[in-house]
Amino acid sequence: RDVKHLEPETEVARVVAAEQSIADRHGVMDMLSQENRAHRQRVAEAGAQGRDVKWLEAEIEEAGRMIAKRVAAERSVAEAQLAAENRALRERLNLQKGRDIKTLDDEIEKARVVTKVKADKARRARGRELG
Repeated sequence: RDVKHLEPETEVARVVAAEQSIADRHGVMDMLSQENRAHRQRVAEAGAQGRDVKWLEAEIEEAGRMIAKRVAAERSVAEAQLAAENRALRERLNLQKGRDIKTLDDEIEKARVVTKVKADKARRARGRELG
């Protein structure tokens, strides 16, 4: 027995687990090495053909163009809808009369002035009585 006093089965399981971990690590390193080689090869090919590293494959570029077209179409539809809603709102606002002093009838304007004058006289009279 070793210092930890483990059962033989446990020691064997630990050895097997350690070997598996090492094998997994080597597998990951091999995979990364292959990917790096492939990347360096693509970079070299792109450089030989006058492209830069950021060059994308034709399918990916086409997919990007299709997405851009779809987004532009959706944006134009949304803008058209918003413009129509804004036109309708402006029309409703233009149809409303009497909401603003500039669009009141002359009779109403005169009545408002008379009412204001009467209110001012009453306020002055109360001020004299209190004052």
